[in-house]
Amino acid sequence: MNTIRVKPAKGMRIRRIEKPGEFLPETAIDVPARQYYLRRIREGSLERVNLKTAKKKETSK
Repeated sequence: MNTIRVKPAKGMRIRRIEKPGEFLPETAIDVPARQYYLRRIREGSLERVNLKTAKKKETSK
């Protein structure tokens, strides 16, 4: 299954559909590329994180 790397937009709490009762952490994680997450990206609740961009930010800190 395809995955995408996402993180919640500032101030948002997004539920995980794979683990009911849990929320996505504030840091970027890989999730399945399902319609639920893709809709959240379109509405602005989730931000898609590029792996290359994330690595550059981590090394520059």
